[in-house]
Amino acid sequence: MVRADDIEAIVTVGWRRWNSFERRNGKRSSGIEVRVEDLAKGLRDKFERQPSLTGPLIEDYRHLARTLATAFGNPH
Repeated sequence: MVRADDIEAIVTVGWRRWNSFERRNGKRSSGIEVRVEDLAKGLRDKFERQPSLTGPLIEDYRHLARTLATAFGNPH
């Protein structure tokens, strides 16, 4: 899991992922839950050494992603 001293990297990675959603997903549904899940997976992929082994820890990334999504707001 990411550490508190990684906050700057978390926000930078999260912001980039949040803003690139439409470019990466095209016409795919862009509902908030789809975007939060995408953000959680992006954070997991960036900060876990073996993302495929994250298991239940993904819930922590989802919580972090929801928090960031609230801070980032809707880009439209």
